[in-house]
Amino acid sequence: MKNLIIDLAPCSELNAIYFGLSLSKYEYATINKHDDIDEMQRRIGECRELDNAMKFFRMARGDTCEVYPFWPRVALLESALFFIKDGTFDISKYRNYVEGLSNITDEERDEDFFEWVKNFPVHLGQIMDNGLFKEIDSQLHDIVYSLHIADELDKLCDALASLPMETGIHKITVLVCPIKCCHSADYFTHECGMFVMLGDFLPHSVVHEYLHLVVNPLVQEHKAHILTTLDDKGLNIDPSYYLNNDDSGLLNAFEEHIVRVAAEKISSGQEMDILHMILSERL
Repeated sequence: MKNLIIDLAPCSELNAIYFGLSLSKYEYATINKHDDIDEMQRRIGECRELDNAMKFFRMARGDTCEVYPFWPRVALLESALFFIKDGTFDISKYRNYVEGLSNITDEERDEDFFEWVKNFPVHLGQIMDNGLFKEIDSQLHDIVYSLHIADELDKLCDALASLPMETGIHKITVLVCPIKCCHSADYFTHECGMFVMLGDFLPHSVVHEYLHLVVNPLVQEHKAHILTTLDDKGLNIDPSYYLNNDDSGLLNAFEEHIVRVAAEKISSGQEMDILHMILSERL
C-alpha cells in the first residue's frame, strides 16, 4: 500500500467524553501518565456544575468486560462523534453502524443502550460549554502539540505502507486524548480515512488498530477453515472477546489473537505473511 499519510491531532470532543467519565470515576486516566494528569483528574472530580452529565457518563461503565469495564460503551460514544453534525445526531445511521459491528454482543446494543446514547449530544454540549472543561481542554491540546514524534510517524507510515494488503485507507488521523486510558485504543473508518483514538501516542497501538482492517476480511473469508481447525485453548485472551461463546465469538477472539501477534512482529520490524498465519495457526 502506497501513499499513506499519518498525522496526529488533539480532539476537543474526544476530550469531552473523558472529562465526562472523570466527573464520577474513571480510574484509568492516570495510568503511566505525568503528575499533571493527576491534577487534572482531581480538579475534574471536584466539579459540581455538571450533575446531569455526570449521571449520563456514569452509565458508560458496564460489566461485560472484566479488564476494562468501559468497553464497549465508551468506544461506541467515540464512534457516535462521527454521526453528530452541528449538534444534530443522525441516530438512524448510527444505529445501523452499531448493529453492523461484529465485536460486540446483542446485549451490548439493546434498546436500553440506544435509549441511553440518544442523549449523548446534549451532555456532550453541556461539557463543552463548561468553563473548567475549556481550561482543561486547552491544556490537553498543549500536551498533544508538545509531542515530538515526527520520526516515529515516518517509521509508522513506512511500516504500514509496506504491507501488501490493500485496505482502501489513505490517511490515518491519530486522535490523542491524554486523559484516556493509555492501554485503550479504538478506531473509526470513514471513506478513505481512519481515525485511531488513543490515550497516548503508542505506535504499536496504531499498528494494532490498522491490522483489524487487514485481518477481519481474511478471517471472514476463511472462517469455515478456521472454525474446523482451530483449537482455541491457547488464545490467552480476555473472555469478553468470545462474546456469546458462539462461532462469531470464536472468530472475534481469533481475530484479536492474530492482530496482537502480527502487530508485535510488524512493530519490531519483522516481515510476515498474515494470510499464511491465519490458515496455519494451531494452538
